[in-house]
Amino acid sequence: MVGAIETNYQRAGAGRTLVLLVPPPRDLEVLAPLLDRWRVIVPESTSVLALPGSPGSTPFAAWLRGFLEGLGVQRVCVLAHASLAVALATVQAQQPDLVDHVEILGPAPYDWVDVARSMALATLD
Repeated sequence: MVGAIETNYQRAGAGRTLVLLVPPPRDLEVLAPLLDRWRVIVPESTSVLALPGSPGSTPFAAWLRGFLEGLGVQRVCVLAHASLAVALATVQAQQPDLVDHVEILGPAPYDWVDVARSMALATLD
């Protein structure tokens, strides 16, 4: 729990941490190509989108840092919905030690097989 915000999440895989801030696939098995290379963390999207304040506000940055610290995660790559682009740019500016890389996806629905294949091949260094 971060402040008064309880965040449910799923986690799978091993390697660098990739946080999905998009409507997740129904079955995480579709992300199998990622799981050898990435530790994927998927918070429930409603937890993220229900945060007080507008995108880019301090509450989002505080939530993200608190969520990751609560999991013992120090640096992450993020795959996010386009609606969070400004918020994540703010997080990167305010807390450059937290987010290594951000990839933005357009509107859902996503072809999760293609997304997983692309991220599995990505170097993001």
